[in-house]
Amino acid sequence: MGETDYAELGDQVSNQIIILHIVQQLPGITRDELMQLVLGTLYMDYFSFGILTERLVEDGLLYIGRRKNEPLTDAAGRALERCDLTERGLEVHEALISRLPLPVRRHLGELLRLKLAERGDSESVIAAYRPDEDGRFLVTLALHENIVPLIEVSLRVPDEHMARSSIRRWREHYLEIYPLLLRELIYGDNHGKAD
Repeated sequence: MGETDYAELGDQVSNQIIILHIVQQLPGITRDELMQLVLGTLYMDYFSFGILTERLVEDGLLYIGRRKNEPLTDAAGRALERCDLTERGLEVHEALISRLPLPVRRHLGELLRLKLAERGDSESVIAAYRPDEDGRFLVTLALHENIVPLIEVSLRVPDEHMARSSIRRWREHYLEIYPLLLRELIYGDNHGKAD
């Protein structure tokens, strides 16, 4: 295998990590949205996206399929295909995301932040992270009801593991965390005391 072959293989692996990262940050993204975002990164073209996405599905890292009771349909009236990482895909993403160069992760973080802001009108739970300029990670957590933001919190954490842990916990437990946070902010130490 020549030097060019190794470079091409490295680019393919990096591009697969990019696809995994986008799906990890935007679970349930439609196949078309994923393609548009990936092409918008300018790291790969349409054909590379198609080939690499199929490899990720074949390798059991990515699931693409139609969901039961999907309200949105395509032009042919079929339910939209949505993308999610498998358990193995999550593990691979977690193991390899740090191998993407920091400028690439920053660029992806900015694209994902814009996509999350755009999605904010229809999605109720927002949880994302991106590297910042100091080598830390900016975590954004939000909860919207209809299109009205109920809470939006930004945190800087020292490492990517803490960022991933924060967004996972928010996605899984926002119904408990939001009222607890609100109660602490409003009442603090006076909670339960008479005025």
